[in-house]
Amino acid sequence: MKKIYHLFVSMLIIGMAFYSCTPEEQPGPEPTPGEDTTTITPGEDTTVVSEPPVIEIIGYTTTIEVAAVAGQVTFNYTLTNETEDGTVHAKCPAEWVTGIDCGTKGTVVFTYEANDTEEQRETTLTLIYSYNEGEQVTDEVAILQAAGEPVPEYDHEFEASYADGEYYGDMFSFNGANNYYFMLSSLGWYYPNSEVYNFDIFAPEPTDMQNITLPAGRYTLGAAGETEEMTFTPDYSNYAIYNSDCSGYSVGPLSFTEGTLDVSFEGNTYICEAFLTDSNGETHHVTFSGTASFANYYEPEPEFLSTLQDDVEADMEGVKIDAFYYGEYYVDFGNYNWYLDIKNPSYTGDSFIIELQTPESDFSKGLPSHTYTASGYGEDWSFLTGYDYMGLEAWSWYRQYDEYGNFTITQKSPLSSGEIIITNNGDGTYTVIIDCWDDNTTEPHKITAEWTGVISMTDHSEYSSNAPIKDPLRQMSQKNMPLKGKLLQF
Repeated sequence: MKKIYHLFVSMLIIGMAFYSCTPEEQPGPEPTPGEDTTTITPGEDTTVVSEPPVIEIIGYTTTIEVAAVAGQVTFNYTLTNETEDGTVHAKCPAEWVTGIDCGTKGTVVFTYEANDTEEQRETTLTLIYSYNEGEQVTDEVAILQAAGEPVPEYDHEFEASYADGEYYGDMFSFNGANNYYFMLSSLGWYYPNSEVYNFDIFAPEPTDMQNITLPAGRYTLGAAGETEEMTFTPDYSNYAIYNSDCSGYSVGPLSFTEGTLDVSFEGNTYICEAFLTDSNGETHHVTFSGTASFANYYEPEPEFLSTLQDDVEADMEGVKIDAFYYGEYYVDFGNYNWYLDIKNPSYTGDSFIIELQTPESDFSKGLPSHTYTASGYGEDWSFLTGYDYMGLEAWSWYRQYDEYGNFTITQKSPLSSGEIIITNNGDGTYTVIIDCWDDNTTEPHKITAEWTGVISMTDHSEYSSNAPIKDPLRQMSQKNMPLKGKLLQF
């Protein structure tokens, strides 16, 4: 009984001790109406969970389509929930996609190479956001490139093994451009069965006159009779194949109706590629890789053309004058042309060739009487001042032949200034007085002559510029004949 009492007392004491150690609950403030409150149950996990980063390509849903030619693409992306240590990069397995740049936030730039195949090609570009030392999120887009153009087929596919050239400076130019005659061939110039492409090119002056090279760039077929820089003329550019003994051609020569020639260099090696259409309508693809040399045929224009050492008073004994009427021969001048051939029939002694421009067009009235003054532009009542045309005397000149009658000229001079007086004496005869000067402005020489007699006159107006042909006797003085006069073999 005593033990039970002691047990009861002990339990009572322990119970009172527990009660005294429990804190008394204090009433808190009432919650404000509408305020979000969360009751956390003791033992519940209170860790805050954040959303993971998201990277998303915008502007393209699934595919970026690009052309067959090379180019560049820029696209944008958005990034949410990014972290402090996050980085953006991109990758693509295709070798034809290069230069991927993610340096500007929100933007990706890449380049792509041309598709030279006839089939479209596709790859995938993956955009990656890396964070938290190894975690990644990605987005991707397909890149679809169009097929390339079919490789054209040419009537003639030619790989030249030989190249050569000639340089003529501005000798054949209207505008100061420099002339290069460039040949691509299987064997060379004038070889039996050799296939030859000739290009009559106008371009800037060589940078090194001791080692002349054709300037790099693209040359296009120019207009007939024109000499613009970076062109090749249709007049003297052509395609031909020599025959078996090189006495002529088995094909051509054929001029070109359209075309380009590209010239570049790798060191001293020419890299040439031409696309041409000939006058038969056939197409040519020409390539060349190798060396070439240019012979320098440039002869600077002399200070003067006269070879006279003294004044000349021409001996007109035995001289005959033939006058040819050519009508509106030089269309640009707008006048009518007479060509005087003044010489001894034996081709000895003093002689002249003179071209007169008159506003009178009636051949039946004969050679018009008038005083003709020097001009290079064909004004009314003028004689055309002489000039050198590829070694030939053109327009108005004085020439002296040797005594042997073998056409050898011992001295000569253009008629560069002065006047020529033509007088119809009314009795079937004319008087011609020549009072001119040569072109030596430092030590000028006077050239005079006087002649009276019957002039033989011939109407050649059918050979005017509007006629279908030209008088072969007049080729050396045709203003409207092709400028070029090279002694080509075709």
